Amino acid sequence: MLDVDRILSLIKEAGHSENSVCKSLKWGNGAVTRWKTNLPGIDKIVTLSEFINVPVYVLLGESAGLPAEFKNKIAAEKFGGDVKDFFITSGRMNPDDELDDEFWLNLTSLVRIAVAFEKGKDKR
Repeated sequence: MLDVDRILSLIKEAGHSENSVCKSLKWGNGAVTRWKTNLPGIDKIVTLSEFINVPVYVLLGESAGLPAEFKNKIAAEKFGGDVKDFFITSGRMNPDDELDDEFWLNLTSLVRIAVAFEKGKDKR
């Protein structure tokens, strides 16, 4: 699950309040706080990450140093390409950009959120 209190702290460290972020991004009031009970979509995580200028993996509490074998496992699956396509079509990445360590750390964090979201859907 997301550490929403940590995310709110990062928002504050970036010089914003939750209300100012929600207003600027045209989200409902208290949208980030509601992530405690309802996981956000990947698009919201990426948007917030960019808005407060914090990499996704930092926003989600991941540490650096993703093992190469994990990168290769993800790359072997189609998901890595799908995420790169998402970043390209949303204007967050150029088609010729390399898949660097930050990309893989962000991808790992997003995969964990997606898995947690799917598990949450199974319980409903």
